Amino acid sequence: MYAGSIRHRGVQSHWFVPLATLTEEEYRRLDPVLRPIPGIFFRRVESRAYPPLESYAAHITGYLGQVSPEMIRAYPELDYISGEVVGRAGLENSQDAALRGLPGYRFYVEPEDGFKILVAEKPVVLGESIELTLDARMQEIACQIMGDRSGALVVLDAQSGAVLALASTPPATIRTNFPGGESVRPAGVI
Repeated sequence: MYAGSIRHRGVQSHWFVPLATLTEEEYRRLDPVLRPIPGIFFRRVESRAYPPLESYAAHITGYLGQVSPEMIRAYPELDYISGEVVGRAGLENSQDAALRGLPGYRFYVEPEDGFKILVAEKPVVLGESIELTLDARMQEIACQIMGDRSGALVVLDAQSGAVLALASTPPATIRTNFPGGESVRPAGVI
């Protein structure tokens, strides 16, 4: 929904104001009903999911955050776009190039006759999936064993060396910058 239809101090009329976050299933169900209403717009936001490890592996998976102007200047080869959300810690950060992929574009010139001419094109490079060797049940148990103790617990597969569980305490606090200010949240068990 654009802010022109919302009367609130500090909200400018051209802003997009998110009112709700929907799953794809909810979107498909509500789109035919809501789209005809003037002022209702949908914006798709890509996100990453980590089932069933969400709460027990946050310290491993890391977190996402918006690209800063400093990052755009420091890493031009990564084709960061202002407002893009990228990995800022953990595997999200160390594997960001593979997970994120690269944006593409098409650059057109439209002469007065109205026929677009494609001048340049760069194809989209889709992000990849990565698989962890963590065992969800072992990871949960490792975190529960650590409880309030200070220390670390690592479970490896003796044959392959694969990491099956990785827990450490006490939890850290992660500071992330999003539009509207900084948010602070526990990183899970770290």
